[in-house]
Amino acid sequence: MSIYYSRNTDITLQLATLKALRTLPEHWTVILECRPAGQAVDREFDALIVTERALHIVEFKYRRETVTIQTEASWFAGKERMLSSKRESPKEQVGATADAFSRWLKQHTPTLHTRLANQGIFPWVVLERHDPFNTMGITPLREGRFEFSGHVAVTSGVRNLQEMIERREAHITSRIEEAHHKLLRDKLDAKPFERMVVQGKIIFLGDGKALANLPVSLQLEGVSD
Repeated sequence: MSIYYSRNTDITLQLATLKALRTLPEHWTVILECRPAGQAVDREFDALIVTERALHIVEFKYRRETVTIQTEASWFAGKERMLSSKRESPKEQVGATADAFSRWLKQHTPTLHTRLANQGIFPWVVLERHDPFNTMGITPLREGRFEFSGHVAVTSGVRNLQEMIERREAHITSRIEEAHHKLLRDKLDAKPFERMVVQGKIIFLGDGKALANLPVSLQLEGVSD
């Protein structure tokens, strides 16, 4: 699986999440850290997963505490309310983002937008850490399964991610061709994840001054070669 990223920013996904994304089919496209730019579009999301049938807008949420979903607007991690910078619950956040992305798609890739007919864009909230006590209402969130909060699929943990995606899009008859995968990568300025650029400087903690001509080694977690 080739993974891409579209913004120069920190990738904060858990190692288990990256491993799960790498096991997805090779002909799928995963683009991390998406921020489509266009008229009336000011949203960003953690991942866009493009299959041969649909587009999946994913918000990954990592919480050490048990997640309790009381209503679509009331999500809690322990006793703390889960809210975005726009004061939205994760469900509200990804739902609004999916709507904005649909508008961006119509503006920048009208052929693909028409092909999907507004039915092939699926929003997800994925809780990266599975907790057996995560609940939606009184329903436990089972690992490897998803429950619906409105039109948003919510899953606890990243196990069986491919199976869940395929189950959700099974009724879609349209096909997304490789040319559309490439078009989306180009429009989102997606770069291969394996070629991320590391920038920065080394400073002396004593006075904060930059240090020059020092050897630097970089060790990446979760990379096999």
